[in-house]
Amino acid sequence: MLQAMIDETDSHGVKPRVFLMGGYIATVEQWEQLTDAWNDELNRPPKLDYFSFREAFPTSGKPNGQFYNMNAQQRDERLANFREIIEQFTQYEIMIGFQLRFYQNAFSFNKRMRNNHYMFALPNLQLVVSQNLDRIELTRQPIEFIFDSRKIEEPKIIEAWAYARDHAETDPPDIFQNILTTLPQFRSSRDVIALQTADMLVGWTRACNVGVLNNRPAPLLPGMKRRIKGLFLTFDDEQLNTFAETARLRLLRQP
Repeated sequence: MLQAMIDETDSHGVKPRVFLMGGYIATVEQWEQLTDAWNDELNRPPKLDYFSFREAFPTSGKPNGQFYNMNAQQRDERLANFREIIEQFTQYEIMIGFQLRFYQNAFSFNKRMRNNHYMFALPNLQLVVSQNLDRIELTRQPIEFIFDSRKIEEPKIIEAWAYARDHAETDPPDIFQNILTTLPQFRSSRDVIALQTADMLVGWTRACNVGVLNNRPAPLLPGMKRRIKGLFLTFDDEQLNTFAETARLRLLRQP
């Protein structure tokens, strides 16, 4: 079985608000190996209880939380070590992103979808990954999506998965029977520390997007020696409007 460790974020008070959902795919065995290596790095002095990109790179600029007593060089050295572990053990990275303002405008005709952007983000990410396993050199097999637990978002993510299972017109048609076979799972990133890899990916991608959209250079991720193969889905306002119109017409056809 493959497992996808997933996190999500948006830029909140920093405009424009960008929503991102993404993480890494690997086998169960690879995640076990990564967990051991990640735990060893956490325990290396100065010891960290967990990894948090927001604490390493807060909007204030100065490391805080777990990284409070580190200067920028020390922080970057730790990030480089974590990045090396990711490059060694994960197979693929996946991401979907869009501006929330564009999404809410496009789906204004449907209150249910407008208020739950996971109903667009999760099915599109899962279906595109499922349809491209051969292209990304992964054997066709079940994929378990594991999310960092957040009580407010969990019902919305479950609703998105269930609605897609019941209504999506997939190609091939057996995706939910043979690949997306299980409900999204929710675990604490303190318990399943492999989820901290997804925190790094979405945190860094968020910082890059916010920088570019505000005419600032995108930050470099310390320790990045190679690009991991990936699948990135981004949608502008025109593309979201096209998807929304298709969804609107599909709803009209339903009895």
